[in-house]
Amino acid sequence: MSKYKSEIKQKTCQWKNCTEQVLQCNIAKGIYYCSRHKRERLKQLKPVLFIRIRMKDRNYKRKLSFNISRRHWYYLNYFTLYWIHKGRKSHQLQIDRIDNSKGYADENVQVVDGLYNKQKGKGKDLWEQYRLNKNPYSLIQRLPLNRPNTKTK
Repeated sequence: MSKYKSEIKQKTCQWKNCTEQVLQCNIAKGIYYCSRHKRERLKQLKPVLFIRIRMKDRNYKRKLSFNISRRHWYYLNYFTLYWIHKGRKSHQLQIDRIDNSKGYADENVQVVDGLYNKQKGKGKDLWEQYRLNKNPYSLIQRLPLNRPNTKTK
């Protein structure tokens, strides 16, 4: 029993101050948000899943493989709190590929801060600088972490 277009009820988006029409396929699923606000709703309800979907889409456009399992993805996000502290600034966390010739896979990713990732992109290795300086706080002083007071009275 099919309905004609004139018989189908049009619904508007439930988002505040939005007057867009909801797609019929979403109405059948019980989702009453327009396509733009459906994405925003997912971002609010499931931020870790939203980040994974965006990262997977970006890597598909860049023609990179994205083979991070869900289990490893949730490990990266919840144990390092990546999804809260992610960003592009030097003190924020980023997901980095260990070997840039390979794609994103479980054994090829790590969560690092932006400073380390930037230096790695320039061809410098921070751990080599640390070894040459022989100063245990040379790397840590740049990070905005709570660290013990190293000054002696």
